[in-house]
Amino acid sequence: MLYTGTVIVYDAVTMEELGVYEFRTRRKWTEKMSNALENFTIVDEGSSVRVALPVGDDIDWIRFSKGFRQEARVSFISTLSAHLSRVNACVYRNGSQQLYSAGADRNVLCWAPQNDRRRLHLEAESTKKSIVTNDEWSDDD
Repeated sequence: MLYTGTVIVYDAVTMEELGVYEFRTRRKWTEKMSNALENFTIVDEGSSVRVALPVGDDIDWIRFSKGFRQEARVSFISTLSAHLSRVNACVYRNGSQQLYSAGADRNVLCWAPQNDRRRLHLEAESTKKSIVTNDEWSDDD
């Protein structure tokens, strides 16, 4: 990544440039981008590479397509918004297709595919209930 608001992704084996992504507005870069230079995550999906890029209190998903094209395809996927302040780090969990983000708002968020969200919600509720109902006091104390 360059301080100019440009993301360039290369194939580490072939050193082929997969694509160049430039932010839609220079203002978005200058105000929010300083933390993205160190705290992004890269996901190799075989036919493409996705980059989760912290931009202030949001995360931009960008896809760089691999292949035998003359020109690499770069596409903006979406912006993930839920943190109340600056996103400090992103980590992708390959097996579950989950993205975790940690923010200065002291929240760690799990971004999961739609079909996985209900299961995660039920697990979180179950964990909360067990913490509240566990009796760890001893009569000897």
